Amino acid sequence: MKHFLLSLLLCVLALPAIADCEKYYQLGIAYTEGIHGKPQDLKKAFNAYRKGAKKGCAISSLYLAIAYYYGQGVEQDYEQAAYWFRTAAYEGDIDSQYNIGYCYFHGHGVEQDYNAAVYWYEKAAQQGSVESQYELGYCYEMGIGVEQAYPMAAYWYTLAAVQGDADAQFALGVLYDYGEGVK
Repeated sequence: MKHFLLSLLLCVLALPAIADCEKYYQLGIAYTEGIHGKPQDLKKAFNAYRKGAKKGCAISSLYLAIAYYYGQGVEQDYEQAAYWFRTAAYEGDIDSQYNIGYCYFHGHGVEQDYNAAVYWYEKAAQQGSVESQYELGYCYEMGIGVEQAYPMAAYWYTLAAVQGDADAQFALGVLYDYGEGVK
């Protein structure tokens, strides 16, 4: 009972920080989209995401990384994008896990590292990221960052394909056509 009350107290104390996080994220979205009475202003959106990210808000970190990646409201900077994708990825944000995997795969803002790409793709894929499931299938099919394994490629392609990913459906069809990793 004592642990429950302590946990409850900690949750209640964390509510203002969560609300603050949500506030900066929502403000950033409003400026990005030009909604809720805010004019579209990518610089103000960037500043809102940065404030949220600096408070430890994973969703703000994701959007800050996207701003850096595409140069929205700030000069394009792949290194900063990778930093903020990684920050949010460690917080468990699935989209950030996919995106930092993509950065490692392509060497955007980080040294190209296929093993790290596979690590992050797998983290996101296990949580249902269709894009990561497809990318893992590709890595296993081609032997990039992992030992080539057609059955694993088929497994990951199937997970993405049943969720409607056309690229995964096509890739899975090719595996069936050649009889690679499927029965």
